Amino acid sequence: SYCSAGEQTLCTINLQSNNGVMKVLQGFLMLFILHGSSSIICYHCDNYNPSTIIYDTDCGNDNYDGNLKIDDRRDSCAIRIQDGNLVYRYPENGGTDGDCVYGAWGDVVGCICTSELCNNHLCEHCTGP
Repeated sequence: SYCSAGEQTLCTINLQSNNGVMKVLQGFLMLFILHGSSSIICYHCDNYNPSTIIYDTDCGNDNYDGNLKIDDRRDSCAIRIQDGNLVYRYPENGGTDGDCVYGAWGDVVGCICTSELCNNHLCEHCTGP
């Protein structure tokens, strides 16, 4: 065994440069570390398009706790509310925690947040441009 007795969650592997299997394991470990560092978990739903896999009638509720998406290409979460009741929650790129967005696609209010599962609210802090 490569792990010492009693270690259950993390162990050190002695990698030998001439061992091909160890090089492959080292490559996978580095890929895992790099992959995990930029991912985010967001709520991902809409309440207006029943033909999509993310459709959830509860998506428009404050304190939403439903469909999740782990996205390794995004760094923030977002909410878009159109016409006061059509809600879309999704992973997003960029923005600063608390940013508000107004105007695109008609009567729209949106907001950005940057922590895990932060897009469960309805952008109450965004009161207008």
